Amino acid sequence: MQTMKDERAKWDEAAPEYQSVFRLGLNDYNSALLRFWQENGMLTPGCRVIDIGCGVGKYGAYLAGLGCDVTLTDISENMIAHACENMAPYKTPWRAVCCDFNEISGREEAFAEGFDLAISTMSPAIHDAATVKKMSRMTRSWCFTANFYEWRQPLRDALMKEIGIEPRPKHTGDLKADCAALIQAVTDAGYVPQVKYVDYNWSDKRGAEGMAEYMRRNYFVDELNADALCAAALERLKDICDADGNVNDEINTKVAWIYWRTGENMIKELYEKAGELHGHYCPGLAIGVRAAAAALDILSPEKKKTNLYCIAEGRACYLDGIQVVFGTTVGNGRLEVRDSDEAAFNFYDRESGKSVRLAAAVMPEGLSREEKRDFILTAPLDEVFTQTPVRFEAPPDLPPKKKR
Repeated sequence: MQTMKDERAKWDEAAPEYQSVFRLGLNDYNSALLRFWQENGMLTPGCRVIDIGCGVGKYGAYLAGLGCDVTLTDISENMIAHACENMAPYKTPWRAVCCDFNEISGREEAFAEGFDLAISTMSPAIHDAATVKKMSRMTRSWCFTANFYEWRQPLRDALMKEIGIEPRPKHTGDLKADCAALIQAVTDAGYVPQVKYVDYNWSDKRGAEGMAEYMRRNYFVDELNADALCAAALERLKDICDADGNVNDEINTKVAWIYWRTGENMIKELYEKAGELHGHYCPGLAIGVRAAAAALDILSPEKKKTNLYCIAEGRACYLDGIQVVFGTTVGNGRLEVRDSDEAAFNFYDRESGKSVRLAAAVMPEGLSREEKRDFILTAPLDEVFTQTPVRFEAPPDLPPKKKR
């Protein structure tokens, strides 16, 4: 079983190779990714960006060149050392922190001011709901991860067969399943993931000895006879070198770009999702979305929805907003509606016993329909709702469903 010390050592050993790739400059994939961030409003001049699992700071350097305030983190001291070297020419604010993302709170001094965009590209740092939540709490606007979804390597696969071992990808595990699990983790954390699949292909040209050593480090590391496999691979590679002594493998991959809005942007994303169910967009729907999102933060910061219950006072558009965000519906027995002239909502967490009542406050006068909607979604919570103790007794736990 690999220890954290082993993990650090692995990335420390890989750092020189990552640095050599950095010196090659931007490739088509890197350029497409930077354009994507810019065209989708994630990246603006002067914004604060954190790169989690930054490696040698490749994206950090490009972002600093665009005028961003950049924070870099990585578990490897050697990666961070190269990152500092690569960031040194830039005059915009930047900092590099060697840390294990699993062990920090995200509220340390280096992260205290928060960020406009948090990225993690090809890094295992963001891997479950807990790390998604931590990443999301650190940013005001957007989170973005990139992970391999498919990986094809014809030359290496053929070579592994020839030396008597089963071909395996550089990245262990089921890539598609790992991406699906991360998408689910974003949902479980209470956010709305979006996904874009992008082709990323390149030629990996190395000398025979360099390719054999690369395969030892990335493909044979868990084999008891790793040295023998490396020697066998080297002999075969020498036979297939080109005139310059190089071996070329055409790597064909697909990458999953997984991204989601946080903070105020998350509220707007939930409002858009609720409108798809409701059939139109209106201030009433916005009231339900904002109330449910606020109650979720108050009652269940971990975004566990299975024990939540709502008694709504009044029948109007806001009910659909509550259903989408809070996860309570008439059908699942966790949304109760009582007639009232007041737009108010009694929210309960039956596991913790916590509860809160949010009643819509009086709106400012003279606002258009669109201005009312924007006010509800973005104004400070205490200007949108009055918070009081619940009006009704907490409902009892529901009996288990009967199996049919």
